Amino acid sequence: MRLIASPAVSTGFFRVNLWVLLGINTLAALVLYGEITGEVQNYAYGFAAISLNVVLLATCYVGSVCWLYQWRRLGKTALTFIVVSAIAAAILTMPQHFHSGFHLFLGLLDVMSSGFVLGSMLSAMLLGHWYLNTPAMELAPLNRLVLFILSATVLRVLVCGTGSVLLILDSSISTLGATWLAFRWLAGLIGPLAIAWFTRLTLKVPNTQSATGLLYAGVIVTFMGELIAAMVSAESQYPV
Repeated sequence: MRLIASPAVSTGFFRVNLWVLLGINTLAALVLYGEITGEVQNYAYGFAAISLNVVLLATCYVGSVCWLYQWRRLGKTALTFIVVSAIAAAILTMPQHFHSGFHLFLGLLDVMSSGFVLGSMLSAMLLGHWYLNTPAMELAPLNRLVLFILSATVLRVLVCGTGSVLLILDSSISTLGATWLAFRWLAGLIGPLAIAWFTRLTLKVPNTQSATGLLYAGVIVTFMGELIAAMVSAESQYPV
């Protein structure tokens, strides 16, 4: 949303989707609270992360009010703060089993690239739906988001490709593990790349309704891919 915060996009888009972020962060706060108050402490910085999450909730609400009254400058400031705070909160909940600086650096790239891919795909899909309500909007913001999806997915491919190669070299992978890994790459990396490219071609027609349908499928395959990646990476020290 911060990338497309321009007069070309109506303020209602930012207001509504900050409510969506409010709901997502509320769920994250509840899950994190259950984790840090349980018998097993999975996060070393759980209290700091949940405190930051509460600040995120407040900022999402304040930001939605700013966009409601069309205070664009304050709304952009709120979006910038949300981006930085969300990345920081995600980093605080990273696993603490890194053995070297390289593993830590790869883990940081894993967190950010994963958020960029899934977040940009979801935002593009929601923006595509907004074109159905406001067809007179310029296509430049949606095209910009699609380009960001392509860039973020390429970064994700590099990060996960490095992790996958290191995982294969360090240990033998079972048939089931190899199957999950192949499905993760087909659905979560190759799929979003193909969908983003076809969406870009569709917007040249232009046909925002078909592009939105493609982006909806992109959200599904990206979410499936990231879910499988989290499952496979949980037992290793490399992002896949």
